[in-house]
Amino acid sequence: MMLPASIEAHLKEVGFSQTELLILRHSLGGKPQSLRELAILTGKSTGVLDQAMKKLLQRNIFKKETINNSVRFVLTSLEAIVQWVEEDVQKKTKSLIRKKDDFASFVQTIDANGSRPKVEYFDGEEGIKKAYMQLLDMGCKELMQFLPLTQKEEDNPLSEFLSKFTRSRRKRGIALRVLTHDTPLGKRFQFKDAFNNRETVLLPLSQYPIPFEKILCGNCVACFKHSEKQAFFMHFPELAEGERGVFQNYWDGEIGEGEGKEIIEEKMHIWPLKIKTFALVCIGAALFATGITYSLYKQNYYLNTERVRDHVRSIAANAVKDFSWQDIRNINDWQDAMSNEYFNVLRKLSGIKDRNPDIVYAYILRPTNSKYYYEFVVDADSMNIRDKEDHNEDGLRNDTIAPGHIWLDEYPETSAVSKALKGNISADKKPVHDPWGTWISGHAPIKDSFGNTVAILGTDMDASKVFELTIKDFAPLIYFAIIFIILLISQFAGAIIFARKT
Repeated sequence: MMLPASIEAHLKEVGFSQTELLILRHSLGGKPQSLRELAILTGKSTGVLDQAMKKLLQRNIFKKETINNSVRFVLTSLEAIVQWVEEDVQKKTKSLIRKKDDFASFVQTIDANGSRPKVEYFDGEEGIKKAYMQLLDMGCKELMQFLPLTQKEEDNPLSEFLSKFTRSRRKRGIALRVLTHDTPLGKRFQFKDAFNNRETVLLPLSQYPIPFEKILCGNCVACFKHSEKQAFFMHFPELAEGERGVFQNYWDGEIGEGEGKEIIEEKMHIWPLKIKTFALVCIGAALFATGITYSLYKQNYYLNTERVRDHVRSIAANAVKDFSWQDIRNINDWQDAMSNEYFNVLRKLSGIKDRNPDIVYAYILRPTNSKYYYEFVVDADSMNIRDKEDHNEDGLRNDTIAPGHIWLDEYPETSAVSKALKGNISADKKPVHDPWGTWISGHAPIKDSFGNTVAILGTDMDASKVFELTIKDFAPLIYFAIIFIILLISQFAGAIIFARKT
């Protein structure tokens, strides 16, 4: 009798291997068969069939019989398969509910940190278009733009979109003021102001370099690097206020013809006398920016450590609901590693790792009679303690931890394990190093019917996750500090060149 393809596909989804399906397919007739007979029918070796048959026996789908001094296997009941599928459906339902709970717990642990600058990134041509339109949606009544011109407006690849942007801006009643260079392109751009509902002021090219396009909108400084097809928004009120001050100074015409020219000539004579002072100011500003950046980095690292601690603590708190002291009371030493209780607990621990890819290890510890010593009950990576192969190919053969393996808590005063033993859900305050690596772990107590902690559920996350989160969150500020220091250096170099020309 053949299994329908749809039934086989569903059985694969609930965990049946190809070998198990072959055995099932050739046993539907109900005839007891030996492994040798099944090997002839399926084309598989008896060793492979033996491993698959053990799992089917554990699931109570097959039973073993001795007929004429020969061991044979017979399908017990198709109801066992139905029950297994039903359990898988329930497991997946619980998994979805847990994911929702995990996400809700994670959201609760996020610190808003409203005082930190917020940075948004936009990549590619479509991203730049989205950035322009987002500026209009911010509700500002006026935009201030630093615009370096390198080509005619009609030659711009975004010319059609920019025309649409102008119409939309004009329809919403948003004013636009532009600072650009006093070049033929700049004059041509200024000539079209009346047609585009904007005002433009031209600045001397040699005195006011504009490296890339910037638009000021409320508390946002929007930067556009069209050559790299990138844009980013920095929502930083203090920075936006400073940029508006610079823009307004340029706009008010401090530099220009007549009186402005005299101001330039006066400053050209003053600059040589102030070079040393200006150099000290630049160096001091650079050191200050570096110090502030480092302080913000340390603060960000601490906040991300707390995020990881809350995350592993939340995972442990949600996962411990699946375990009870009855699950582990009969698992005491390596001989119990082939029991049904062991595999049930092992499957639950593996489920924690499947639902949370960031978790490297999940395990259950039990206190011993010796203070600060614990013994492993089940470890999620110990699929088969008799298997000596290096399955994860990391060069280690000690990944398999048998029940009863002793572990010493070297830092009992601050250890999260000690707090869990007292009945508290806890996480390591800082990374902890052990023979397997450096981790931040969450622990939750497993209590008996009297409320006593009889075991501890542990979940380990690689401590490097804190550094990854910090770099990801902090990268915009590092770029900002670098750009700030480069601008200081360029200003200092420009001052020296300016002084020499006088």
